[in-house]
Amino acid sequence: MIQKNQRFHLIFMDLDHFKQVNDLYGHLAGDEYLCEFARRIESCLKGQGTLYRMSGDEFICLFTDKNSREFLEKLMDLSFSVTDCYIPFKGCSAGCAVFPDDCTSLDKLISLADTKMYRKKNKKHSS
Repeated sequence: MIQKNQRFHLIFMDLDHFKQVNDLYGHLAGDEYLCEFARRIESCLKGQGTLYRMSGDEFICLFTDKNSREFLEKLMDLSFSVTDCYIPFKGCSAGCAVFPDDCTSLDKLISLADTKMYRKKNKKHSS
């Protein structure tokens, strides 16, 4: 997409309190929690982007629609429970960077989206 100069939103997501999920319910339940989150996000994307798991509880979405605001609102309103374990979704934090508006390299886009996500996460958890 960068090589073709196609505009996209890179959304960096981090699950809130995921360590507690693994600690309280075990890693197998934590894996199911991650899978259910991914299924819900894929459903919200409706073919307008692609979701990638970066590591642990961090995901990146390449969102190709013109406006990511509606997707980000759905993400913040996301609610589910992992059926087998009755684990309620504890939320997530997200930051967004836009190619080419914000920067033009993938590394810088990821870094910017990650920084924005951590600012929001710190603000959310300090209130």
